[in-house]
Amino acid sequence: MTNRKSILVTRPAGQAYSLINRLSSIGCNVSHQPMQEIREIRRPCFLENKSLISKPLKHIIFVSTNAVRFGLPHILSGRFNITKNANYYAVGSTTAKLLLEAGIDASFPKDKMTSEGLLELVPLSEINGEDVALIKGEGGRDYLAVALEEQGANVVPFDCYRRVPAKINSADLVNLIEDNNIEMAIFSSAEGILRFISLTEGKQEALSNLTLLVASARIAKIAETSGWKKNLLIADNARDDSFVKAVVEWMKV
Repeated sequence: MTNRKSILVTRPAGQAYSLINRLSSIGCNVSHQPMQEIREIRRPCFLENKSLISKPLKHIIFVSTNAVRFGLPHILSGRFNITKNANYYAVGSTTAKLLLEAGIDASFPKDKMTSEGLLELVPLSEINGEDVALIKGEGGRDYLAVALEEQGANVVPFDCYRRVPAKINSADLVNLIEDNNIEMAIFSSAEGILRFISLTEGKQEALSNLTLLVASARIAKIAETSGWKKNLLIADNARDDSFVKAVVEWMKV
């Protein structure tokens, strides 16, 4: 393609390279600047809680690839009371693929790869009084835990990683966008878009030609509420395929 678009990928280091390669392969100039860093919680609090460790876990949910990366070794360590026929779940196909590589066949929503889609899975949608392990990052969205509890589940949170702001300041980010003629920035998470909004506060006019591509309507709502009401596109989900599809459509305009 003669008209090479310049795109900024904001995923954390170690999670961006496949998307960068895919976008480069369709003729885009790609820059990478993480908004967040992912760090392992070295000594998770749940390891010190004997009552949590003793609970018979029949349902185990991994909310992200980071949850698999940092949480699965603890689950497989033998410290926990995992029932013989435990059910494993993943929010999306990429997370499920990582679990499968570890020998765990997890259920995941095929179409709506979100917390909402996960809640529609059977038998997860029919839980009543059972313990559910939620393998996740520190903080983050509470929707899944609240919804499970409303369905009668006893949610056992396992925080195994945390997000911290990446080391970049406002001026450097704006310069990066301007110097590389960035036309689109891609965001996979609410934390990423919130960090971007914080860094670009008061500079939206200078970035008025920048298009934001986000992974969900929920993330788009955050951007809209902060003043990014135009040049805002929503991908089907946070998978590489969905972002590439959205970029291809955008390039046709």
